[in-house]
Amino acid sequence: MFSANAVTRDFSRAASTYDAHGALQQQALAECARLLAPHVAKDAAVLDAGCGTGRLMEQGVNWRITGVDLAPGMCASAHARGMRVCAGDIAALPFPGAQFSGVLCSLVLQWLNAPAQALSELHRVCTGGASAALCVFEEGTLHELKAVAGKETRVSPFFTQGAIERMAQEAGWQVMQTHSRRVVEYYADARALFQRLKAIGATNKLAHRPRGLATPAWLARVDAHYRDAFGIDGVLPASWQLHFLLLQKVI
Repeated sequence: MFSANAVTRDFSRAASTYDAHGALQQQALAECARLLAPHVAKDAAVLDAGCGTGRLMEQGVNWRITGVDLAPGMCASAHARGMRVCAGDIAALPFPGAQFSGVLCSLVLQWLNAPAQALSELHRVCTGGASAALCVFEEGTLHELKAVAGKETRVSPFFTQGAIERMAQEAGWQVMQTHSRRVVEYYADARALFQRLKAIGATNKLAHRPRGLATPAWLARVDAHYRDAFGIDGVLPASWQLHFLLLQKVI
């Protein structure tokens, strides 16, 4: 189980550094917007579920966007970008039913204790025929770090292959298309990787996660193991497995 307090706290704290360090997250958001755009009319009401800092406002879409995010710091940043936004839990959305013609939810569901409930809530607040574009991290994300850190890893678990499709279908969505993409980033050392994860709020959110690990000795040990196992020309690769879905609420 994830610690809801840790999720809210870490992403709220990361609001001021998220955009500078979240190039991958921005790419995923842009791809979700491209997926959704052909299926949502101009001026339609669209929900950005887990809106973060509100970067959807900069994607050039002509929608009436409402954002919702659990982290107050993220809500404040989204509001500063001109997004209509409210603090709330995607698994218990503060909206009546059939309000939105489209939903975008990028790199959010993997941080929830009840992603299936969140998918049901997104289905509830959509009109019949509405479309949703999702992106999640799947298994294989940061596999290098997990391999070298072992049980001490500070990385949260991610969706297994096919899990998000099953959850979406059980929530009433029809899966229209899916695709996956692997992105590899490179870091000078393990410290740089952990600093980046902290800057985007993507540290371990498990309620019973190991604590007090990030000592100089621990970082040096992880760095050495990482280099031995995966080092390439003096740098450390970090893999991200992105999985995209286009869904439709069948009338």
